[in-house]
Amino acid sequence: MHHALTVGLAMAFAASASATTLQAVFDAAPAAHGYDRYLALETGVTYHGGLLVGATWDDDRQQFLPEPGVDVKIDGRGAILDLQGQEICVSFCDAKLDLEDCIVLDGGVRFRGADDPDMDRTPTGSVRH
Repeated sequence: MHHALTVGLAMAFAASASATTLQAVFDAAPAAHGYDRYLALETGVTYHGGLLVGATWDDDRQQFLPEPGVDVKIDGRGAILDLQGQEICVSFCDAKLDLEDCIVLDGGVRFRGADDPDMDRTPTGSVRH
């Protein structure tokens, strides 16, 4: 009985650890080193899902939804980002995204901008391994 409980707890812990989303880490990330959000990931841990930073285009309203962009650093430290078919995207803002030292699976990294005479909507950044 004790062995079964130990195995059950270990499996529950492994399932919860594997369910860490990149969005949850972003939401909890503090400002540091000149970035509005500094994500310091853990070596060998797998993070799931994508991440959107910045505005989105609303076809019905024919306008950008007012989501301000923030400067983001993802310090991968050898972490695995399983994007599950999604992407890490910084879009339609003047924010910066720097991504380094991680493995990206099943997705990609995208910088999207727009020519807007009223506002700079061109993101910048880097992706480095």
